Amino acid sequence: MKNEKLSPPTVCRVAAVIIFMVGLPIQCLAQTKANQKPAAATEWKNVEDVFGFPGALLPGDVIRFNMPRKDLHVTVGGTEIKPALALGAWAAFHWVGNNDAMVMGDLVLTDGEVTPLMKTPLPYGGGAKENEDLGFDVAAVEKIMGHQANVSGGVLHFNVPRAEKLTEEGMETPPSMGAGTSINFQPTGKGRAAIAGDVALTWKEVEPVMKTLRDNGIQTVALHSHALNDVPRLFYMHFWANDDALKLARGLRTALDRTNSAK
Repeated sequence: MKNEKLSPPTVCRVAAVIIFMVGLPIQCLAQTKANQKPAAATEWKNVEDVFGFPGALLPGDVIRFNMPRKDLHVTVGGTEIKPALALGAWAAFHWVGNNDAMVMGDLVLTDGEVTPLMKTPLPYGGGAKENEDLGFDVAAVEKIMGHQANVSGGVLHFNVPRAEKLTEEGMETPPSMGAGTSINFQPTGKGRAAIAGDVALTWKEVEPVMKTLRDNGIQTVALHSHALNDVPRLFYMHFWANDDALKLARGLRTALDRTNSAK
């Protein structure tokens, strides 16, 4: 596949991302007895068999399948981005009934894949912290952000949940389902990092967060919703920058402080 070259303002149009979040019966994927609540990895075995690789068990009885698009070579503003930074397709499942589950996730697609929705490659990436030098002070970034991170695919990942309880169509949505802020740092040399991700916002938080990001040299590249009937109603502001990692961390932390995110 040829390289995809993106400029920051058009990154979300060229590398299309489809968000989905539904409740659905999956008796055909994971059979359970009546009134029995699945809680162990073995309860998801048939789902793992469909994907062809194991999922990661997360807090809140959630299992997540990571599918980074390692087949794509994408540049943003002249910087080649790693799949773990912004090309991470994924699907997370959570039980909401005896045989029903909620699923939420992203499918990363090129423009030519949107209509036919071609089957994408399914390599999975672990979430464990890797012992590798990212070229910037990870401990200092974590201290500024006020949250611990993990490393996968050569990228530092932060996941910051909202402080309030979240629901979709009346179903509780655990933070590990992805209904929160995602921030990723990819090293670009000499203490610098490219950052990408999205901040989960209520409508009142949109303007102050956008101004804060702009004041700290971080571009807003998209603003949209991820669900149809979520409470509270959330919007997701995608961002991009490539600068000193500690400087960007301070700007992102200031933006987070403008939201009702977990401390």
